[in-house]
Amino acid sequence: MRNVPFLLQPFERRREYDRISALPDPLITEILLWLPTRDSVKTSVLSTQWRNLWLDVPGLDIKFLFSNAKTITSFIERFLEFNRDARMRKFKITYDTSKGHDPFGIREWIATAISRGAQHLDVVDTFLRYMSFKEFMPLDIYKSKTLVSLKLVEVRMSNPDFVVSLPCLKNMHLEKIMYSGEDPSFMEKLISGCPVLEDLTVFRSSDDNVLVLRVTSKSLKRFRVWSDRWSRSNSREFALEIDASGLKYMKLGDQQSKRIVVKNLRSLFMIDIDSIFNGGSNTNLEMKKDTTRDFLNGISRVRHMIVPQLTLEVLYRYLGSNIPIFPNLKHLTLCVVYLPFSFWQCIMYLNNLNVEKHEGSIVPQCLLSTLECVEIREFTGEETRTKKKIMKQKKGTFDPLMNVARYILENSLVLNHFDSLSCNQPNLGYRQGASYNQKRIFSKTWVFNYLTF
Repeated sequence: MRNVPFLLQPFERRREYDRISALPDPLITEILLWLPTRDSVKTSVLSTQWRNLWLDVPGLDIKFLFSNAKTITSFIERFLEFNRDARMRKFKITYDTSKGHDPFGIREWIATAISRGAQHLDVVDTFLRYMSFKEFMPLDIYKSKTLVSLKLVEVRMSNPDFVVSLPCLKNMHLEKIMYSGEDPSFMEKLISGCPVLEDLTVFRSSDDNVLVLRVTSKSLKRFRVWSDRWSRSNSREFALEIDASGLKYMKLGDQQSKRIVVKNLRSLFMIDIDSIFNGGSNTNLEMKKDTTRDFLNGISRVRHMIVPQLTLEVLYRYLGSNIPIFPNLKHLTLCVVYLPFSFWQCIMYLNNLNVEKHEGSIVPQCLLSTLECVEIREFTGEETRTKKKIMKQKKGTFDPLMNVARYILENSLVLNHFDSLSCNQPNLGYRQGASYNQKRIFSKTWVFNYLTF
């Protein structure tokens, strides 16, 4: 049986040989480090060898539950006491301030983890409201010599009165943070204190009190920024400024900045633009046009660009066919349902672009086999109302009802009755109540689920 593969050996023989337990204890604790602590503790029942291994794991990954908050609090304090002289590589905690969890105790745990050399710090408060009840993160978080990754969600951060120094930090994720004061240079000071930062993710809430997100870094390679899509902060002067000569990938999901400035993006390879460039605000239209044009000029060296439907429509509204030329662009992905034919004249301004059209191949099964009768009384919806606010309706450029009607008629194999009380478009090429065959006389239209160029 010596040469027989392990999985092909009889079950009884395989059961006798525990490969994991044969690993060195330091390697086992390394594996347990990347499990939630509750799962790590459960391994203590496997055998005598495993009974106390979880105590040697150099980290904690805890989720507070309201039903056992006292038990978990006691457990964490005992664990930290037991490992008083050991280094802590990871500290991850998810809690809810509204459930009575003591934020002051949690702050002390975070400070302890940092003082013991934590490399990975992940703090998530799932309580989404009443930031005033939340405790500030300890100031030690700004001067850790060991932190490699930092993730903070729904917490408060103080503005330090000293120079930020995070010499090893490579990954930072800040989501819906409330900062003390409204220092416009806060983010700039924080990022400047991270000389090897490579990956930055920022999610801005409508209540963000740092209005200017200024990202200046020579080491940054990946940057993602999101904000609430339809915030109630149109009167606030949010701004985004990016100066990152080494940036290779950017995801722009900022919906609320009235000013977006990009500089020195000479290394940018790929960008995913999911933004309406504050299209719902009261900002002067000419200012929006200038902001959008300047942004596109700033990313003109990009080689791969992804643009969804809503962003495409906003760009077309602001710039029409005057979209800047992208001389290095090789790959353009448009995630759209309908592409106005007139927009092709904008795309064709792009240099060195091989265009391949791919129609969506996935059609709902009901259209293929069972749908026989369709009646459209009215076409409404939040997305449609939103688009109407952003786009002034232009004949032949955007009519969602006509697009839906065409899609149904083109892809329904057994449809024999189609009636619409609100869709009376002559361009469809049929009369209301006409037979299915008569409805299909119009030429094929530009209807796509996904486009890749």
